Amino acid sequence: SRMPSNYKFNAILYGHRDLADYYLNIRKPSDPKKAEKEIEIALKLNEQGEGKVMIANKLTFLATLAQSFYSQRIYDKAIRFGQQGLSLEVSSPSPYDRVSIYETLAKSYLATNSKEASAQYMNLYTTLKDSLQASEKIQASATVKQLLASENKAHSQKTGILIKWAVSSILAILLLAFIFWKIKSSRLRKKYERLIAQLQEGHALPARNGSASGGLPPAQTGRPIAIIAIDTDLNTK
Repeated sequence: SRMPSNYKFNAILYGHRDLADYYLNIRKPSDPKKAEKEIEIALKLNEQGEGKVMIANKLTFLATLAQSFYSQRIYDKAIRFGQQGLSLEVSSPSPYDRVSIYETLAKSYLATNSKEASAQYMNLYTTLKDSLQASEKIQASATVKQLLASENKAHSQKTGILIKWAVSSILAILLLAFIFWKIKSSRLRKKYERLIAQLQEGHALPARNGSASGGLPPAQTGRPIAIIAIDTDLNTK
């Protein structure tokens, strides 16, 4: 889908504003002349796009304009665009743009010997900057606490998973050991049963009820069957 024309317009305008900001505040050393060229392009776009510029973009743009003209020592324009930015900021609060405008106005008024106005805006700048820094520290602390809480929760979950895995593994090993033991015990029992059966088959000869001479059965003599059979034969002779 195509981007709406007003979004494209704002993107182009904001791109030139960012370039101006780069040449003024980021590049070392700064290059006010290149920043001025970008500002001029952005100004023309701002005039052509009446009604298209988003308020947030326009506010930031005005703050950059004021800063740029201050860097060029064109203090009257720096003050004019700074005041326009403050008027616009009322309907679209932006504390970071406001603190930038306060600083620019304080410096610009001081450069024009308007010490009372400079002191007023410097006081507003210092108060707002301190408030923003305090808020950033609180947010950073809350973010750190949230990250630590998330890490502790993840660690606890991971530990719980490891414990469950270890317990499950131990139970599985014990179950397998029990199954193997049962199988081995069953095989051993069957082996002994077969051995006993074989022994019983080898020794369980049928006992005699007694011979004609009145011999006793093996259970009564307590002697082996083979010996009793020999004695019986001798007596008959």
